[in-house]
Amino acid sequence: MSAVATQTETPSQALAAESPFSLLQRKAKAYASSTLVPKIYQDNIANVIIAMEIAQRIGANELMVMQNLAVIQGKPSWSSTFLIATVNACGRFKPMRFEVVGTDPKHEGYKVRAYADDKSDGERCIGPWITWTMVKEEGWLQKSGSKWKTMPELMFMYRAAGFWSRLYAPEVSMGIHTAEEAEDIGQLRTVTQGGLRTSETLQQIEHELADDAPRVPSVDDITAQQIHDKLAEATTRDELDEASALITLLDQSERAELIAFWDERTLALAEA
Repeated sequence: MSAVATQTETPSQALAAESPFSLLQRKAKAYASSTLVPKIYQDNIANVIIAMEIAQRIGANELMVMQNLAVIQGKPSWSSTFLIATVNACGRFKPMRFEVVGTDPKHEGYKVRAYADDKSDGERCIGPWITWTMVKEEGWLQKSGSKWKTMPELMFMYRAAGFWSRLYAPEVSMGIHTAEEAEDIGQLRTVTQGGLRTSETLQQIEHELADDAPRVPSVDDITAQQIHDKLAEATTRDELDEASALITLLDQSERAELIAFWDERTLALAEA
């Protein structure tokens, strides 16, 4: 009697036979069912898939991205420590350092900027100064619960690192603000009244706006053309960064052209 040999497919062979999208869904489902990932990813496969796509684009570990990509005021935001670590690990630059002027972080003349040396040619890449004048005029100090009041030294470094990374390594941050920046931008708006710049909470502004005032389209309905227009109309780095953060809301097939245009606008603003 002849024996019939049967072959059992190994787990690795089974995974290899799956389509990339099926494998992506299985991985996302596994992450979403874990209690080790942050709450915004638990039982939310869509959020997990977005985090996985970002991780693939910047070459980072998927779980690490989920643990360091928070949602502040409805927008994805990096932790500042993760952003610094990612820049340091990308291989293009020597470790990021900070130039500090002054010894008392609460003194008016205190300022900080980030810098790092490019490994390819040794050029020192220097970011913009973060000063108390900037902090006050942008309204970061006045917001409720501002960490600028309690830990200014750390906030100066975090903000300097965020500005530097978007200027010299935008592919690392993908235009996404740090958590500290998102909190400042999300809770405060700057308006001009009688030539004076004042900061007000979103609730106050929305209460004072007329019912027929123009509204910003919901991100749920955002289109590639609308994001392109926002990138084209941006006149400051903050406006450009806010527009570029919307790119992650689009399908993968629509992102390449916008990312290339974002790079062009980033260089144009840097040279202006």
